[in-house]
Amino acid sequence: MIMLRAWKLHYFLFRQPFPAYGGDINRKLFILSVPVLMSTKTIAWLQENDCHVVVMESTGKYWIPVFNLMEDSFFLTLANPSFTKTFPGNKTDRRDAKWLAELHRLGLVQPSFIPPKHIRELRELSRYRHKLIRDRSAEKSRIHNILTVCNLMLSSVATDIFGKSGMNIMHALLRSKSFDEDLLSNLVMGKLREKIPQPICALKGHLTSTQAAKLSVALDNLKNFDDKIAQIERLIEDKSHDLQPAIHYFALVLLLGKLLRLLSFRRLEPICLFSLPLIIFVSGQAYALRIMKQEANGVLLKQKREICISKPF
Repeated sequence: MIMLRAWKLHYFLFRQPFPAYGGDINRKLFILSVPVLMSTKTIAWLQENDCHVVVMESTGKYWIPVFNLMEDSFFLTLANPSFTKTFPGNKTDRRDAKWLAELHRLGLVQPSFIPPKHIRELRELSRYRHKLIRDRSAEKSRIHNILTVCNLMLSSVATDIFGKSGMNIMHALLRSKSFDEDLLSNLVMGKLREKIPQPICALKGHLTSTQAAKLSVALDNLKNFDDKIAQIERLIEDKSHDLQPAIHYFALVLLLGKLLRLLSFRRLEPICLFSLPLIIFVSGQAYALRIMKQEANGVLLKQKREICISKPF
């Protein structure tokens, strides 16, 4: 058995066999910041000592490269540090390694759920896409603030100022200081064309040079976010071409990282507690708390209609 302290310095502890039966403890320190050479030596040392079981703490992001390195060669257990705390005082990596190895030897380490590698890659891409969308929304809010400060009330006449008509008007604001009906008729389209006198009144504000520079940068950032989101979506589609979702495509990819955890449950009760809203019991009465609009639960709320009307495969 070996314990890995997932940090910049990785400390291994190997039992051969257990000390309680007359065995000894082999210790060795590896610096895995040198990726290729030291990683090869680490695996070779473990295999020489006939080690097949590895337990490590999920410390930040440092455990991920080590996990990816060893998942094909060893039986890995990822432990949550909050569930493996030792006694306070004189805390060192060596003592933590020994403590975690003892817990794992006694079967007291609850393994964290780690989805398959291809699902982990999809989850990383979907989370990155979600963050890019959130950053794009923040950039749209900045554009709204710029127009409001300059008394350009475009949002009062256009349902979506980031549609084709709204984007044409904002780019025209950077080139021209005044608008007339002829100019607007070439910029707007759809229902907004019928409201041409109203957009002229809404654009009577004054765009200063500073605000114009900010607007130009914000529009460039917005276009960049759109391009990057489209690029990430193409990567997600390439990696999940074999999936046939009944709900929104990217909602399915986001949910996979959460819902695959159901496969790790062995009883029905944990599955219900994970899938349903939080249920609490007060004086023998069960109360269901509301679903928080975050992560997978928020996606389920948005896709509830598609889930209800979708046909089974």
